[in-house]
Amino acid sequence: MATKRLGKVETIHTHHKSYVRILEEGIEWAQREAMSRFGVDDNGHAKVKGWQRSCCSIQIEFKRLTMSCGMMGPEYTCTFEAWAEKYTEDDDEE
Repeated sequence: MATKRLGKVETIHTHHKSYVRILEEGIEWAQREAMSRFGVDDNGHAKVKGWQRSCCSIQIEFKRLTMSCGMMGPEYTCTFEAWAEKYTEDDDEE
């Protein structure tokens, strides 16, 4: 089975002052944000050209964790990339 990206890749940033919370909650935030950006509803429909709920999904990839330090203490930023992906048969090139 092959995959094909639909549309563009979205970059998602999440910020927090707690190292533990950014790791625990970062992927959940990225998932909610990706679903919103791609317009995925409760029934699995999305506002992505070529989307078919039976063979498409949203993929989220962790890219990096950065920390910045200042007078107010550390702040952490998680960066994710998200995209819509369609699964196809190997010989079915659309």
